[in-house]
Amino acid sequence: MANWVSSAISFIAECAASGIVEMGLSYLGKRMLPDDSEEALRRVKAALPQIRAVMVVAEALKMKDPSSSEWVQQFREAVDAAEDVLDELEYKKLKDMVENRNKVGQSSSSSKKKTKRCAVSGDIVERLKEAVTMLDQAVAGVERLLQHADRLGIRYLSESRVEVGTDLIRETTSFLTQREVIGRDVEKGKILGWLKQPTHARLSSFGIFGVGGLGKTTLAQFAYQEIHGLSYFENIIWVCVSTDFSVKAVTTKMLAELGGSRRSDNPLNVLQQSLKEMTLSKKILLILDDIWEDKKREDLEQLISPLRFAQHGSKIIFTTRMKSVSDLLSSVINTEHESLALEKMGEQELRLIFNSYAFNGFNPNNYGDLQAIGDQIVEKLQGSPLLAKVIGSLLNSHMDQPYWRRILNHDSLINLDQANHVMEVLKLSYYNLPANLQSGRF
Repeated sequence: MANWVSSAISFIAECAASGIVEMGLSYLGKRMLPDDSEEALRRVKAALPQIRAVMVVAEALKMKDPSSSEWVQQFREAVDAAEDVLDELEYKKLKDMVENRNKVGQSSSSSKKKTKRCAVSGDIVERLKEAVTMLDQAVAGVERLLQHADRLGIRYLSESRVEVGTDLIRETTSFLTQREVIGRDVEKGKILGWLKQPTHARLSSFGIFGVGGLGKTTLAQFAYQEIHGLSYFENIIWVCVSTDFSVKAVTTKMLAELGGSRRSDNPLNVLQQSLKEMTLSKKILLILDDIWEDKKREDLEQLISPLRFAQHGSKIIFTTRMKSVSDLLSSVINTEHESLALEKMGEQELRLIFNSYAFNGFNPNNYGDLQAIGDQIVEKLQGSPLLAKVIGSLLNSHMDQPYWRRILNHDSLINLDQANHVMEVLKLSYYNLPANLQSGRF
């Protein structure tokens, strides 16, 4: 998958590893770490450019080969240990600054240096050494992991490019994973209004398009759940199309949704005849999620052709990242069509989503300092609900100011304008979060 900047998990991992390297090299210069740590530090430093890519590869690899999770776990334990040491060092640094400021009577710079050195000596220096060793051991497995991933079709192309096979794309369903859909009230109202509005057209369409991570699938799921059980449509069909488009595969999925044959080895003509018979004179709603095909007009026309015998008032909702898909499908259906260009989410709504994940299980009122940092992080999330979910969930496990500030000050918070394709990588990370962290909002 080309041109991704980073996943939330991977840039946090690199942030911690980089911090340990900088701190370790600084202490080596002060003779506060043994000389044998220098070679390990240099190996970790040399591997830093790969860490983001490797972590993204690992997230994809876990979905295809669960046995790889042992290396991922080893690396994360090393990163966690590094983060703990960095947090303590930052705390001591702030504490020393306050104490030194209060020691008005002390004018000797040598005594100040001695105080500072003592503040970080002993146990914490030993833990810093252990963190360096753990990172060094984890980094040693990088090349082996990349070779294994390559054999499974997950390719590390360069320091900033990872290609993930299409078979790793997660299939969506009509079910919302969230208890509540926060935000997008105008968009939700527009979709529901269109669904409920009477029409004389036999088949009309509504396209939702926009870059990855803005909530297109969530809006389609919301529409499905809201209209399901009401009397507007006799059948509601959900099909996840994704990048592997074929008329036969999508037709087979539609039949399965209607309770028909699931045998994809039947000729396409047999499948389409069955689809025509099962939708004949019935008012249907078809939801096609995540369409990428914008070239093969004939294939799209063939896909839709059996549905032209459905009852007047039947409708199609589809989601896509590309306006070209929306334009082509509306032309193929060639009747009433509406579209919704999904824009970046407003900061106020995005903050609600971020806070619901970042402070899940905590009272935000007890963390005023973190709320202030979180507001600044939200400004960097480029209006993406998915980013708000992922980064909020990851911060939820580190409710301390130094950690949040490190993430805020990191230069590589994702910019959607630079990396539309990053969202599939982020989804891989998001879907590997524990279930309790996924099932928040939006």
